[in-house]
Amino acid sequence: MESDKEQKDAQRDIYLKNKGLCVLRFNNLQVLQELDSVMEVIYLAVKERI
Repeated sequence: MESDKEQKDAQRDIYLKNKGLCVLRFNNLQVLQELDSVMEVIYLAVKERI
């Protein structure tokens, strides 16, 4: 069963995707400990859209 937060996140993702935006999610630990990997994912996502 999805939590209320997960349902709201899913609704927000659908809204943003319908506006033509790409949603990428990272948790705080990933950003703090794996910044290079996070930046690579963002770079590749942007590169795909160009």
